[in-house]
Amino acid sequence: MKETLEQLLAVQEHDRQIMRFEREMKDIPARKEDIREHVNDARQALEDAREKLKSATVKMKDIEIGVDASKDKISAHQRQESDVKTNAEYTALQREIFQLKQKIMKYEDDELVIMEDMEKMRVLIAVREEELTEQESHIQEDIDILNERMAELSVNLERLKKERAELVESIDPKWLARYERAVQHRAGPAIVSVEGKTCTGCHMALPPQSIQNVKRGQTIEICDFCGRFLCMPSK
Repeated sequence: MKETLEQLLAVQEHDRQIMRFEREMKDIPARKEDIREHVNDARQALEDAREKLKSATVKMKDIEIGVDASKDKISAHQRQESDVKTNAEYTALQREIFQLKQKIMKYEDDELVIMEDMEKMRVLIAVREEELTEQESHIQEDIDILNERMAELSVNLERLKKERAELVESIDPKWLARYERAVQHRAGPAIVSVEGKTCTGCHMALPPQSIQNVKRGQTIEICDFCGRFLCMPSK
């Protein structure tokens, strides 16, 4: 019986490694997608910065058009000064010229603010371009590493499954079936150790006779509470 339990422990260790490898293999596609998504985020950040600069450039052009239009109107009004016949007309003309000059001053203030923003945007674009270049230079390297790891896991997984199949051939079908049921119906290991007077699988107190039987190793003991196989802690 001790030999059967040792064989089942060997199967459990293989199952543990198989589950770990399968879980890691399942995670690799998501990890590759995260790498690609990170680079896409950097591309989008760069594109957003470029769009902001483009928008600011359009605003600058609009301001230049507005300034030119206001200056043209001032020139036209100044040419009209010699044609006015009354003080009221002259005053009205001067008021319009003054308002146009105020408008030009506002345009120029806005222009200074936009120019400062554009300079900041150019610096930001340079930073975003550098970040993207660096990330793109590493993306394929990172994905190649994950592909290599996937291939390595696949080989190891095939080896472990083959070894497990060879192990179970020599195990009593009755105990193997009990082990498989415990694996299917219980979270965690199907074979657990006894610590003190307790099953470490369900943490329930075990009968003294069960503890003695586990220590002697002449029979295979099953926890009455959780159905797991019981063994002594490994030294």
